[in-house]
Amino acid sequence: MAATDHGVEGALEELYASDPAQFTKTRDRLAKDLAAAGDAEGAAAIKSRRKPTQIAWVLNTLTRKHPDDIADLVDIGRELAREQRKALRGEAATGLRASIERQRKAILALAQKTSALMKDLGVDPGHLDEVTSALHAAVADPIVGAQVEEARLDRAPEAAVGFGAPMASPPAAAKKEAREEKEREARAAAKDGAAAKKAAAKVAREEKREREARTAAKEAAAKAAREEKAAAAKAREEEKAAAAKVAREEKVAAAREMAAKVRAGKERAAHAKALAVAKAEANVAAAAATKAQRAAERAEKEARAAIERAKELASKAADLGAAAEASAKAVTRLEANAPT
Repeated sequence: MAATDHGVEGALEELYASDPAQFTKTRDRLAKDLAAAGDAEGAAAIKSRRKPTQIAWVLNTLTRKHPDDIADLVDIGRELAREQRKALRGEAATGLRASIERQRKAILALAQKTSALMKDLGVDPGHLDEVTSALHAAVADPIVGAQVEEARLDRAPEAAVGFGAPMASPPAAAKKEAREEKEREARAAAKDGAAAKKAAAKVAREEKREREARTAAKEAAAKAAREEKAAAAKAREEEKAAAAKVAREEKVAAAREMAAKVRAGKERAAHAKALAVAKAEANVAAAAATKAQRAAERAEKEARAAIERAKELASKAADLGAAAEASAKAVTRLEANAPT
């Protein structure tokens, strides 16, 4: 999407949704596009944006992935502020404890989602407490809450003065206003003694309720902080256990793979040995076959020679027989012709 498609807002949305590694390059490109479109003011606004820190990037991504959860958290902050003002005025802040409990659960749920997100983003989970502190700041300070909801942070926000815990004392100005209001009421009632005593008693009761409300708020805040810390520690332990399990499984898999390679090597060696033996036996058999073939060829040659000699002898014998027969006939003729 070009920066000029939706003006500065579109450019900001694209810029803070980009990979932090490409932030500066993306910022310069978007500013250049706006300047080319004739929006010099918008280009300057984009150019002035600073690259988010790692924690700011995590918070921006968290808001983009879970916008409803962040909106609910900011609403809880407004709700807490209303209940706190009631307590300062001496009114019954019946929803204070419920609001603190809602805050505790909301931040705990977001901390768990942040832990998983940091793992996906490749961010060290040891920085989870910094993100949790920023979420507390979003509850405590409406301005910080609006900044977190916008998802365009360049650094992690800090809690306003007086908001070191998830739920702490209200601003000094609100305290002063409530105190002055009580004093005015006391002075107005001091016109007669009975009314003054009644007003003083009322002020004392209101101050007592205020102290009790502050004490309850601090106790609930401390409890919420302890539970969140325990949950974060538990999440880190679970991550460590999971990492150790993965490492063990990888080690077992590597050992199995090595054993398989060793077995395969032994099988290949045995196969090679068997092939060598078979080849040697085949060579011996081939040599024997060659020798036998040569012997057969010699025997065949000798047989042929013997046959030839036999034929030759037979021929000579026939010739001798014919000569003997001729001699016998000649003798017979001579005997027949001899004188008696």
